[in-house]
Amino acid sequence: MVGLAAYHLLGEAQLWFYQVESDRLMQDWEEFKELSTIRFGPPAHCNPLGDLVLLRQTAPVELYQKQFQEKLATTSRMVRLDQQVNLFTVGLSESLRLEVELHEPADLARAMNLSRALELRQKVQNRKPAWQGDWNIPTSWQGRRNSNTHLVSQAGQQIRNYPSINPTADTRPNNPPAQYIRNLTSGEMVERKAKNLFYNCDETYRAGHQCKRLVWLQVDEFTDDITEPQ
Repeated sequence: MVGLAAYHLLGEAQLWFYQVESDRLMQDWEEFKELSTIRFGPPAHCNPLGDLVLLRQTAPVELYQKQFQEKLATTSRMVRLDQQVNLFTVGLSESLRLEVELHEPADLARAMNLSRALELRQKVQNRKPAWQGDWNIPTSWQGRRNSNTHLVSQAGQQIRNYPSINPTADTRPNNPPAQYIRNLTSGEMVERKAKNLFYNCDETYRAGHQCKRLVWLQVDEFTDDITEPQ
């Protein structure tokens, strides 16, 4: 019987049996069970039910289910069917646990199936839509877009630097600034004419002269006999 069992061993178990058999001939079935249990069985001091209770999902649901079933196999006689569902559900991630509990699955198989379906739905909901992805813009378009952005920026800067217009300011010629207004009486105008001076400045009149600054003349009264010097 030991030889038949050894024939079906694979991998590490097969290597272990060859090593033990090379040390001594093992023909007793009880001895084979004892040695194989010592080598591949659980530790001498273990708490399989406690390990099942403390198990938490740290990977996809598929892997969590596999870990849960492995630990449940050593404690199936100690855990009722309804307790299996509760232990499996409490180990799920918080978002999945709440939804599975709301559905109240009748047994462990339904709870596992429901958790996989809910995990898939969460992945689809969190997936970024294709139309929101980053488009591969050709290099020529990128250069053109950067150039247009630069032109728009320059135009905006020019607009900001353009002097603002005060709608309340009176820019009509009839209201020149105060510093450009010169009040002359009729006597002063006659005096300037006698001295051959310009009305707009204090320089002597000559042909082709241009005053450096024009002023507005205000006189008390205007008479026709006052003419420009010749």
